[in-house]
Amino acid sequence: MLEHASPLIRLLGYRDAMHHDACLLERELAVFRSQRERKPAHQRSHYSPSERAQILQVVKLRGWSAKEAGARFVVHPNTIRNWQKAVHDKLKAEQLLGGPPWNRLHVGVRRLIHEIREAFPEPEFGTRTIARHIIDQANASGGPA
Repeated sequence: MLEHASPLIRLLGYRDAMHHDACLLERELAVFRSQRERKPAHQRSHYSPSERAQILQVVKLRGWSAKEAGARFVVHPNTIRNWQKAVHDKLKAEQLLGGPPWNRLHVGVRRLIHEIREAFPEPEFGTRTIARHIIDQANASGGPA
């Protein structure tokens, strides 16, 4: 069907192939989930901060309840609820999801540094020093970094 002359038939063939792949992935996931479910809760490995962020994104995109998400990811629903509450509190969110990598700058800071370098090309201060001062000033004023 994927090589048929009609675009409609090819599209239907593509849809069937995607459905078949999705079913196989569901079966694969069921095996991993059952393996995790068999372990006692205290022996299960914990989700890393990046995995927690991905889980919360999937929960939001799918519109799942905490109960549904807990069943899917083999954690207690209260754990999902606590993660969701912690995201709203900045300090708890950094502890839960991890802070941004120290060597990554916000896009706005990067753009501002490039503009400063274009206006003042003399290398009296390095770009990292400029970035640190911008971030320090933003943190001191309470604005976003």
